[in-house]
Amino acid sequence: MHPVKLSNRAFVINQFGSVDEFSSVERDVASLKSQQILIKTISAAVNPIDVKTRNGIGFAAAQNKENFPLVLGYDVCGEVIACGQDVSEFTQGDWVIGMVGFAVNPGCYQQYCLVDATEVIKVSAAKENTLLSGLCLAGLTALQGIRLLTRNLSKEQHIYINAARGGVGHLALQIARNLGFKVTAVTGEPKDQLFETLAIDAISYEVFYAGNQAAGFFDIAGGERGLSALSALKPGAQVVTVPTITAPQIVTTAAQLGLQCTGMLVENNLNDLRQLVDWYQNNQLELIIDSVFPMSDVAAAHLRVATGQTVGKVILLA
Repeated sequence: MHPVKLSNRAFVINQFGSVDEFSSVERDVASLKSQQILIKTISAAVNPIDVKTRNGIGFAAAQNKENFPLVLGYDVCGEVIACGQDVSEFTQGDWVIGMVGFAVNPGCYQQYCLVDATEVIKVSAAKENTLLSGLCLAGLTALQGIRLLTRNLSKEQHIYINAARGGVGHLALQIARNLGFKVTAVTGEPKDQLFETLAIDAISYEVFYAGNQAAGFFDIAGGERGLSALSALKPGAQVVTVPTITAPQIVTTAAQLGLQCTGMLVENNLNDLRQLVDWYQNNQLELIIDSVFPMSDVAAAHLRVATGQTVGKVILLA
């Protein structure tokens, strides 16, 4: 049990639908289990999967169709308030970050989060880490996807990444470079300041489609963007596609074109998260922030992510 009773402000939806479904509720924090920690939320990131789930689309939505009122959100940065009796690696006052509850148990859009201690890592309690919630799901997706893509590629082979301005994309570009690969962004805005800031080459979709014989392609966009890109790849090229909804179609089409393509689903790997934080702390990985909203403006944050035009991450401040 907690030493004191805490009232928790949570932002919930009571049914799937538009951003108008969000409402604020006050409720008690549940009892602390032995392997859990209680976190006071500092920030939470908004991811495209949150928008899809709110709309009733995808696996996470299907798993939660009876779980209303539902709190969304998987990425948290927060301060440890209390620890379960079996938790020894954290103490009160520690700052932690993590991708928690993925994919069927979201719950970070609230003032306090109860999480399994094995889902988070400790970071320094510093102002520059306030927005590190944005590094979790997107960074893990980027790192695991690039690692999967390049497992059969040599460092001399060039890889291309679409949806390159977004949360996953801008991190994947830097991670590929950190792992020693030459990388180019494929984007609708190749002259965007982002690519100059990151010192990454960028080309338009039109230039890429015109016959770039890429050996490796990280498809973050999926859908028609992902399908259209396949014809620009040479036979035997390696492809990883991220969006699970369109992955079966893209994998099938890629096979017909003689490409090696697989889908992926991000996993909560704490060693991977530590690697991301290490790069971040050593100025080898920049976390670009598109916009920051107070958590009470969660509807506006969702609308921003839904545009598909974000440059970097959208963050909620508790």
